[in-house]
Amino acid sequence: MSYNRQPPIHVDCIIHQYAQNAVIEAHCVPWGELNFALHGVINLHAENTDYISPPQYAIWLPPNTAHSAHSQANTRYITLVIAQEYCAVLPTGIKLIEISPILLSIVHDFIRRDIRRPETPADQRLAQVLIDQIQQARCYDHYLPWSYHAKLEPVLRQIQQQPGSLVTLQQCAELAGLSERHLLRLSQQELGMSLNEWRSRAKLLVAIDLLEKQHSIKSIAHYLGYQSSSAFIGMFQRMTGKSPSHLRRHC
Repeated sequence: MSYNRQPPIHVDCIIHQYAQNAVIEAHCVPWGELNFALHGVINLHAENTDYISPPQYAIWLPPNTAHSAHSQANTRYITLVIAQEYCAVLPTGIKLIEISPILLSIVHDFIRRDIRRPETPADQRLAQVLIDQIQQARCYDHYLPWSYHAKLEPVLRQIQQQPGSLVTLQQCAELAGLSERHLLRLSQQELGMSLNEWRSRAKLLVAIDLLEKQHSIKSIAHYLGYQSSSAFIGMFQRMTGKSPSHLRRHC
């Protein structure tokens, strides 16, 4: 499936509103796309890989990348469509991009003023800043990378299936049959991040899903293995820049 859009001049800002369990069919455009949800999580499939982008992250798709997506909850979804000539300075592969406060502020300004296609000189300068922000952003291959290493994979699966069961690093190491130091070194090699960071990311995704289903903050904190609601709220704010209550209000 291909979408017949008018080619962007600089950056087109397209807003979508998707209902819960909406499916965005596979499509492909000859321009770059930066996709992110203002609220919720995007689940996007491209090049035989599933990509997840929670708050503060966007998925960058180079030109001519076929992709599909689905929304787990009511989602306000932004697509920044980048003209081909500007894509040469942007990543050549699919990447997860950190959304800067500047980029988000410009997008909110365009939404407020209903600017889909920047046409005035001032708005075109803002569009150029968007391109600069994407170019300068930190990027990753995946938000939640995976490892099939015989020692590490059982730990990752346990965290995903029972996110509150492995509370300490020692418990993770015992499950892996390794020392804590060896497990830390292995997770850094296999995942590109510490096991604690991976575990926090996995818990965040579960938390967002439960918040969208209107579970209480106290019950979510208990399910994820936190000793108090305040500890869970602190993790959530650190990783998203927002409180769990803020996300729930916009679900």
